[in-house]
Amino acid sequence: MNCKITYKVSPHNLLEYCSGLGRMLVVFFVVYFSSWGLLGQNVVTISSPEDPGPTQQNPVEITFEFDQTINYFEESHINVDGGNLSNFYVKTPTYGYEANLGRLNQFRIQVTSNPDPGPARNAVIAFDFNSSGRIYSLTLDSGVYAHHSNGTADVKNDIISPDDFNDPRDLALDSQGNIYIADSGNDRIRIYSSAGNHIKDLEGGLNSPFGVVMGPDDRIYVADSGNDRVVIFDQSGAEIGIITGTGAQALDNPIRLAVDEDQNVYVNDIGNTRVQIFDSNGDYTGTISNASGDNIQTPGSILVDENGFIYIADLGNINLEDFLDFENADPLDLLPLITGTDASVKVFRRDDLDSPPEVISNNINIPIDLALKPCGYLAVNNADASIEDEWDYSGWLPSLKFFIKVIFDAKTYNILPDTFTADLTITEQCEAATINIPAGVGVDAECNSTPNQASNNFSLVWDETPPVIDCPAARAEAFDPEVGFEVPDYRSEVVVSDNCTSEAELRQNLVQTPAPGVTIYANQQITFTVEDAAENIDNCNFQLTLTEEEEPFEIDCPPTQEEIFDENCQFEVPNYTTEMAAEFPDAEFSQSPEAGTFLSASTSVSISATNGSQSDSCNFQLNLEDLTPPLIDCPAAKAETFDPEVGFEVPDYRSEAEVSDNCNSEEELRQNLIQTPAAGAIIYE
Repeated sequence: MNCKITYKVSPHNLLEYCSGLGRMLVVFFVVYFSSWGLLGQNVVTISSPEDPGPTQQNPVEITFEFDQTINYFEESHINVDGGNLSNFYVKTPTYGYEANLGRLNQFRIQVTSNPDPGPARNAVIAFDFNSSGRIYSLTLDSGVYAHHSNGTADVKNDIISPDDFNDPRDLALDSQGNIYIADSGNDRIRIYSSAGNHIKDLEGGLNSPFGVVMGPDDRIYVADSGNDRVVIFDQSGAEIGIITGTGAQALDNPIRLAVDEDQNVYVNDIGNTRVQIFDSNGDYTGTISNASGDNIQTPGSILVDENGFIYIADLGNINLEDFLDFENADPLDLLPLITGTDASVKVFRRDDLDSPPEVISNNINIPIDLALKPCGYLAVNNADASIEDEWDYSGWLPSLKFFIKVIFDAKTYNILPDTFTADLTITEQCEAATINIPAGVGVDAECNSTPNQASNNFSLVWDETPPVIDCPAARAEAFDPEVGFEVPDYRSEVVVSDNCTSEAELRQNLVQTPAPGVTIYANQQITFTVEDAAENIDNCNFQLTLTEEEEPFEIDCPPTQEEIFDENCQFEVPNYTTEMAAEFPDAEFSQSPEAGTFLSASTSVSISATNGSQSDSCNFQLNLEDLTPPLIDCPAAKAETFDPEVGFEVPDYRSEAEVSDNCNSEEELRQNLIQTPAAGAIIYE
């Protein structure tokens, strides 16, 4: 059994070469790691600085953050309900170094007074990837080579003979994998199949074409260096456009170029040491150069990724044209490769050329060419040089020889972003806008669909309308200046309302200043502030006037009064307020019953008094008694006969008595008239 399993970058990148029973192990590992990835990875989170809201802002910034880098994620992948997105923005990636895919080629030149430049024919001057990641590299004078995606040489490594070209300078692949060679010495573009079979040539008056690149629709863009222009061909080979620039933007010896998905053209205008940008109509739109403060010394290869990031190989102190002239190079000319070139790859934003570029310099010596490797890597054809020494024992005496060795490696950098932003404009106030992203909208750096789980359902409400608040009317309160006045809680008297937030929620955020319970000593403005759920604020106030408290005004009624009826069984009510009036001379008194009223029965007397702004009242009981005895007149003396043995029965003489009283009637008196001895009693004397 033979089996090799390579676990690289992610659980989904399992490369296996197996036979027999070993395949069962591979299936196990694939299922295991894939399940692990589904459970713990490949998710995207939608958030906003305004979350959880509601928010006054509209539009608001929304962030889409993946837990790993992603390619081919676009605004159209985002589901929005109740609003719309604008200003979709890709956050700058970290550009981390990934790997060295392998040695594309190498050569070494002996350091002598008369060096042999022949080995330099193996210098790799351009490369590109097809859709499956296969690498095609163009050498200075050794033809075109093919490599597997991991950098190892193809079975038929040199697929196009160097005899087909004269000073080739660039290579590009179209969407079908066909190979395009800028055959500079023959003033043409040569087209081959992916297997290296010649298809046709493009000429059209070209003069030393130095660069070739494919547009998004497989249009062919050629840096026609000798004619100081860019020529555009369609797939049939017909010339359909020319870009030359005008005035200060005129091209001078363009050597490399790139085209983005909107058919904007980026040209290395090496004669002016700058990169010029033209739109799809050929109109100038911008410049990247040292002169414009972009910190780029010597531009080389250019490419633009789908997110609008512009990658420019900055060769530092090396001119690409001179560097590619290896046949005429003196070994001393190669010394800068050893001592340092200050080279790097500068990354600019298409939508913000004025911002300083990001710099990719890790493991980069001389970035001869740039290419995009599926599904999310920047590949750099990196040249590096070193000095090697070797003893030669072929002569009479051993001699030490020195060589300059130049290697060309394909190094990759992860250029995929993991964070995106956009502005969300919410359609209606108080109506939530919702956003989500379905699973599988893009691919990761290993071309696996991602995310494998849908995003969170993000929701946000817009409310820019302040709440409405109405304060109570101004009021005056009495207080003791020495003690102060404790501010009551007036909030229950405030009326609040809002378009989105309920009254109950508003009252939870209703603030009174000064707060209830605070002691004040002077007139004060009482302010109320209410805040709705979106932090919209409104306020109102009323004036609280403090007046010094008067001494309490209190009157004391006399105790219960005991009085006697007159001869007419009446009592004239006196003025009971006299003493009170003496105590409170400024007060106004009233009494009920009034003084001078004649009473014939006991009653309650009420007294009320008003002293300035104060008033008081009291009452007491008036009890009346009858202390005058009734009058009685008896009949005259009488003589009566009787039988001594029987005795004399006393008659009832009460009817002969005359009775009267000041309060009681004769009838009432006669009910209480008593005769002694009582009528009917027997007397003997």
